[in-house]
Amino acid sequence: MEHELVFSTILVGELQGDRMRNLLRHDMNWNTIRHFAIYHHMVPLLYDRLKNLSGEYVPGEALHELMRLYRAIAVQNLRKADHLLHVMSLLSRHGIESLALKGPSLAVQLYGDLSLRQFNDLDILIHEKDFFRTCELLTIEGYRQALPVNPDKKKRLVRSGNDLHFIRQGYSVELHWGVANKMFVSPLGHEEFWQRLEKIYFLDTAVLALPPETLLLFLCHHGANHQWCRLKWIADIVQLIKIYPDLDYFALRDRARSIGFLRSLDLGIMLAERLGRIKLPNIVQQEINADPVLEKLFIQVVKKSLIEASVPGGLSGAFFFFRTRENFTDWWVYIWNLVFIPRQMDWIVVDLPDYLYPIYYLIRPIRLLNLIFLLFLNSIFEKFRKFIDYGIDQ
Repeated sequence: MEHELVFSTILVGELQGDRMRNLLRHDMNWNTIRHFAIYHHMVPLLYDRLKNLSGEYVPGEALHELMRLYRAIAVQNLRKADHLLHVMSLLSRHGIESLALKGPSLAVQLYGDLSLRQFNDLDILIHEKDFFRTCELLTIEGYRQALPVNPDKKKRLVRSGNDLHFIRQGYSVELHWGVANKMFVSPLGHEEFWQRLEKIYFLDTAVLALPPETLLLFLCHHGANHQWCRLKWIADIVQLIKIYPDLDYFALRDRARSIGFLRSLDLGIMLAERLGRIKLPNIVQQEINADPVLEKLFIQVVKKSLIEASVPGGLSGAFFFFRTRENFTDWWVYIWNLVFIPRQMDWIVVDLPDYLYPIYYLIRPIRLLNLIFLLFLNSIFEKFRKFIDYGIDQ
């Protein structure tokens, strides 16, 4: 019951208020509601919806606690937005073009209000050619790398990765020079992100934002990579479709079909349609509902990722990727990059000079096998512990 109240915050139109009032007529555990909303980054939307309801529906203490959390998030969002503009201004002054991904720009573009979408890291996309200059500027500004990478490794990172994490005084900036982790095979080429950009304004400053079609593909790609484990990401899809009612679904789906991304796109649209009750063209809805794999994926997302808050990753992440991609080539790219392409953590665990770098292609699979073995042992231990606990209880 409690999770249904949080889910209802993304419903569109009058359905939202009616559904919330019906649920609030029952006894609610407000601690459970609050923790569920915090996990899914839905506190701002939940408070915004509840404050408009009559006081008879929501206990004053519960509403006051949500208001306190909402205001704290709003203040943090404002500070982070100001910090993002500072970093982007720094890059602009040095002739580096940058684009804000998600974060403050998405809050304004989709919700029209910085306070209504919670965000953590500040994601900035640059051109690959500007990578080293940008790293230098951030270092001069006092940023440090979350995971230290020496200059030789940085050259490797440009080719094998797509982001580098910087921290300064509690602010976290993720620098991107690629659309997504190469392991996940993005449906969008890097240069597509710089085409037909829109202007939006926050804190009286103009920034560039993605056009709706590109944004929908990007959000579905991001959500699928994380198995849609945050309701916030589905709320974004609902809001996008709501404020851009003229989306060309047929062109979008044809494009996604041609690159083996159709099921990932359709899953994002299905989650938005069923959980948010958005309206789709009949033929699009019929085609989406006709895919039996999508139905199973939808149930998995709702029960595991959302309700049970199951943390994605490991083998479950790999299987989820395989089920959402139709292109077998993507499968092999995913497996190859997962098993053999060295990551920053591999460099930290074993620090080798650059002339020995090829050895990392052996270290990577060995590390993965060791991790799988440890997870297996942990699983056995948990089953044994439960067996012992059951015996004691009997």
